[in-house]
Amino acid sequence: MKKHPDRVFHLSIAVIAIFVTIVSVLSMIYEQMPPAVGRVLSFTHIWSSLHAKSPWLGGTAQTVVGAVGRASGGESVRDKSAQQPANQTLLNDIHIEAVGKGATAEDVANAKRLLEQVGAPLLIEKTTGMPLRQPVTIEMIGNTSAYDGALTSLGVNASEASSLSKDTGGFTQNSTILIPLGQNKDNADLANTLTHELTHAIFNQNISSLPSWMNEGIAVYMGMTGQKSVENAMAYAGYERQLAESIVDVAKQNQLQPLEADESVILSGQTDYDYELQDWLAVSDLISTDGLPALQHYLSLLQNHMDEATAFRTAFGQTESAFDANLTKLLRASAAAADDGVTLGFHITSQFTGKIDFLQHGKTEWQGVMAKPGDYQITVLGDGRLEGALPAVSPTPDIDPADTNTIYISLTPSGRLTWQGEKVTDCGFAFNVRDGLYSFEDTWISLASGQTLYESTPTLFGVTITSESEVDAANPIVTLL
Repeated sequence: MKKHPDRVFHLSIAVIAIFVTIVSVLSMIYEQMPPAVGRVLSFTHIWSSLHAKSPWLGGTAQTVVGAVGRASGGESVRDKSAQQPANQTLLNDIHIEAVGKGATAEDVANAKRLLEQVGAPLLIEKTTGMPLRQPVTIEMIGNTSAYDGALTSLGVNASEASSLSKDTGGFTQNSTILIPLGQNKDNADLANTLTHELTHAIFNQNISSLPSWMNEGIAVYMGMTGQKSVENAMAYAGYERQLAESIVDVAKQNQLQPLEADESVILSGQTDYDYELQDWLAVSDLISTDGLPALQHYLSLLQNHMDEATAFRTAFGQTESAFDANLTKLLRASAAAADDGVTLGFHITSQFTGKIDFLQHGKTEWQGVMAKPGDYQITVLGDGRLEGALPAVSPTPDIDPADTNTIYISLTPSGRLTWQGEKVTDCGFAFNVRDGLYSFEDTWISLASGQTLYESTPTLFGVTITSESEVDAANPIVTLL
């Protein structure tokens, strides 16, 4: 049995961060006040292009159905579900239009469907306590030239607009949102970006001053929540863990910057990782520890013009610097957490007969079980041994050198498997493993022709991986995800 070939998912996060740096600088240049939080550039979805090209950074969104809101040009569209009237009322104040060659009426309709499925305006209000007060315009932009022009029309100078149009997944100024379709390749990306940017627009309508790290951290938190509601659960969990691990790795190298220095460090050009991800984990920690009421209280205090330091101390019972120090300790503790293995949930149908083999990262011997229809929990321990209800089979040595960062799960059928009429020679699932975090990467199918195909959801020939949890439940980063 074989492991699938090495691919681009082994690309270092540190390399990606160099690319992020340029856009981060532009982000701060274009964050102006007033009005409200001003002009906010989202560079989190620089990840979008990588997400599309690299299966380790994400998955395929599930199909969404239904229509919502008003079509471009003001035409009414009937809400067939009528399940969330309050959200529907808010959605009626979000006007979406297609801009430029390549953007279509279907892109407008799809954005409306995603906003409805996520319940974005009401979700943001319930999370932050900040309502949508004024209509928002979202421009779905079909090409780089049109994005250039839209940015210029909002006051961005031509040279900077050219850079931004190539690299950013979304741009918000006041209550106008620009969404470049080329940077948002699938519904998972698009749901994330729409929710992220709508969060900025709602903040612009409610708060005159908000710390950069909190502004971006909440927007990323909301975007990830939106993505989670439309994406395959395992694909989302893998993507989320990969992003979190990139910041754990920075903490392990003692390179974290203080949250309060976020803006100044980015402007200095000294960034070497994506601060938005650190901001996201910080907000996740606040919510995990103090709950949404504390976050909402903090934002309401800022809305009523309390100074930022006093508002933070009042709402969360500590200073920003003390919180930042505790967050750094949490991330370093996560980096030092033991790797005791992973427990995977399986749903097996009668479609598959044969065995399922596991190769833990760093090991050279496959451990296997015989497949039976049903739902099972199988634990792959850190030393490669298996625990679970399915009967074990004899171990098999691997012919390749040990892979230190991937656990492979291979399906070995008792009969012949075909994929679109072609014989399958090898197939299975891969999980990335770093700092004790296990994240789904992809499903692979190797064909007799020599071609290897990759799928972004963990379902294959009647075998589905339904859940994943680290054996070391005490790993503190897991509580934030």
